[in-house]
Amino acid sequence: MHGTLTVVLLLLLIAAAVGFLAKRIRIHYNVTLVLAGVVLGATQAVPRVGLQPEIVLQVFLPILLYEATLATDLRRLRENLVPVAVLAVPGMLTTVFVAGAILHAGLRLEWPVALLLGSALAATDTIAVIASFRKVRVSPRLAAIVENESLLNDGTAIVAFTTILAAIEHGRFDLASGLTGLAWVTAVGLGCGLVLGYAIAQLLRRTEDYLMEIMLTAVQAGKQVVRLQSGDLSLYSAIQEQMALLDEAGIDYEAVPGISAFQAAAAALHSELTIPEVVQTIILTRGEGKTKMPAGESLAALAAHRASLCIFLSARLSRTIQEQLLTAYAPETPVAILYRVSWPDEKIIVTRLQDLHSEIRKHKLTRTTLILVGEAIGSRKNRSRLYHTAHAHIFRRRDRVRKSPPA
Repeated sequence: MHGTLTVVLLLLLIAAAVGFLAKRIRIHYNVTLVLAGVVLGATQAVPRVGLQPEIVLQVFLPILLYEATLATDLRRLRENLVPVAVLAVPGMLTTVFVAGAILHAGLRLEWPVALLLGSALAATDTIAVIASFRKVRVSPRLAAIVENESLLNDGTAIVAFTTILAAIEHGRFDLASGLTGLAWVTAVGLGCGLVLGYAIAQLLRRTEDYLMEIMLTAVQAGKQVVRLQSGDLSLYSAIQEQMALLDEAGIDYEAVPGISAFQAAAAALHSELTIPEVVQTIILTRGEGKTKMPAGESLAALAAHRASLCIFLSARLSRTIQEQLLTAYAPETPVAILYRVSWPDEKIIVTRLQDLHSEIRKHKLTRTTLILVGEAIGSRKNRSRLYHTAHAHIFRRRDRVRKSPPA
């Protein structure tokens, strides 16, 4: 598994390098990618990686086709339905025959095998067409015809492939069966598309989150979806909107808890945020910006508790935050400013409350910054009695407790 992952990462790195080279030499990315693949395959410079057909057909292809259909102009599709249909069915079958003839003449393959290979190669690469038209200015009508045809010709290619394969296996060609198969694939495809499309469209009208659109589409297609978010879902994660949509759609889901930034910050600071007889309360909050704070939750009101205060999403409000906190905390109160805590490029600044704003400005911090305030930061006083030999608990009976703490 580790070796396969290494090869995949190497291929992704090569693909990125090919993309950079394609821009420099001004050759289409798809062309350079194919040429690079030919070179790697011929030289065997990269170990072979097996890719199951089901992964391509059930994972990658639906996502790519979905992206293409989102950009489809339905009005232009209706206007150009006749040329699209002609290219997708008779045009596709003609391409299969021409490709088969070239393979028959060039590689000396038998006609059935040549036509079978031709049907596998004849379908237009949807993504390549769309990418090419985005780079080259073509007439809107031509773009609409080719893009829509490339989305519909896969059905014809699949029917042609299965029909030719059946002819090879049984030794005879059944035209009626092939036409019936084409009609069946078309009818079932349209029916499933209309039903699922309508259901998904009703859900998508309730969200402006494009990632949720992809999630809902994939779930409706029978996929298992993981949406990975940083931090913990219970804090400032905007997870409520996602849960509401999934609940409304009747889609079962599991929410997996994570590690919040304030927990990672305490670990990075080597600090416990609850110190006996100093502070036993932690307050998680944010400064008031575009999101208004409810009554009674202003920083000034929360500061009156003198708790360990963890302030999220508020680096841009450092001046206001400092002013409000100084109404309750002493100017010398320890403050920790943590930028991208737990990431390789994390930056940790420990200072005093009176210097909070100046330190944030000095280091030009505006986002992904957490502010911790309170006496618990760096504290090493007031040992907990949990492990004290004079403290009785369920694992240390009272008759075994030392009457006085050791010197």
